[in-house]
Amino acid sequence: MTGILTPRHRRTPSIYAPLGTCSAVVLTFILLGCSTSRSDPLADHLADAARNIDAVIADPVRASNLRHLIDEVGALLRERAEENAAYRAAWRTLNADYDATPEAFRRLDLDHEARRSDQRERFLALQDRFAAAVSDAEWKRLEDARPATLASQLIEPLGA
Repeated sequence: MTGILTPRHRRTPSIYAPLGTCSAVVLTFILLGCSTSRSDPLADHLADAARNIDAVIADPVRASNLRHLIDEVGALLRERAEENAAYRAAWRTLNADYDATPEAFRRLDLDHEARRSDQRERFLALQDRFAAAVSDAEWKRLEDARPATLASQLIEPLGA
C-alpha cells in the first residue's frame, strides 16, 4: 500500500466504529437535552452584543446602526453554519459513492473554500464598518464587556 488514502480506504470499517456511533448518539441526546433548556446561543450572544452597544454608545442613531451591523454578522454566521452543514452532507454523499473520483472531491473542496473565502471577506468588511463607526474608547469598552458576556454564557449552562 502506498500510504495515500483513497476514498475507498477511508470507508474501511474499524473496530472503533461502534464506539463512534455510540458517541454520536450520546452527543445527540446531550445536545437535544441542552437545547430545551437554553435558547439559541447565537441569538443570546447577539442580544448581549446589542445590550453592550446600548450601554456604551450614547448616540441612539449610531447605536441603531451598530445593532444593524451586529444583525448582519448574525445572518452571516447562520449562513456559514448552513454552508458547513451542506458541505458535510455533500461530502458524505460523495464519500458513499464508490465511483467518485478524486477530482470530484477536489471540486467540492474548492467550491466550499471559495464560499468560505467570500464569507470571510464579507465578515471582515462588516468588522471594518463597525470599527470605523466607533471611537477607540468605545471599542475598548465594548471589548471589555465581551469577556464578561461570554463567561456568563459559559458558566450559566454549567450551573456554576
